Amino acid sequence: MTKPTSPCQVRDRPNPACAGFRFDGLSSCLLPLQQTSARVVEEVPGVSAGETTKTMAREKKIRQELVTREYTVNIHKRIHGIGFKRRAPRAISELRKFAMKQMGTSDVRIHADLNKFIWSRGIRNVPRRVRVRISRKRNEDEEADNKLYALVTFVDCPSFKTLGTTNVDNIDDMDEEDN
Repeated sequence: MTKPTSPCQVRDRPNPACAGFRFDGLSSCLLPLQQTSARVVEEVPGVSAGETTKTMAREKKIRQELVTREYTVNIHKRIHGIGFKRRAPRAISELRKFAMKQMGTSDVRIHADLNKFIWSRGIRNVPRRVRVRISRKRNEDEEADNKLYALVTFVDCPSFKTLGTTNVDNIDDMDEEDN
């Protein structure tokens, strides 16, 4: 005996009310045949499907050029459950991982002031939160694997209340243009 293809079909006798539908086999849902067999592709007028992915990739590259943002990073939740003698080193690596995710670069450089702030209370008592400024910059070394790198610097703030992610104008680039 074959397995029924719809809940209405018993012993190979299809129900006329289920014509044009198929049974998904997992639940008692009937799915329209046209919806499952057809693939919906969003088309841009005058551009083929292959070119849209290329343009999206180009736009992504343009977005990944040079940007500076300020973030509040909750270190406490990232090092929860880590042993005392590994907390500060893990906090540094978690900041590095956070910068990689936000900036999309595998080359992340931690500024010495940020490192000193993380280690200021010892290896065990890492600050719960830290305000950082992450800048995506061009790599000056032409032989480098990555064209861009992320520089993570410390921002001193008295309170973390009502602070969100903010875009910062590149002050360094403005100084270079004036000279």
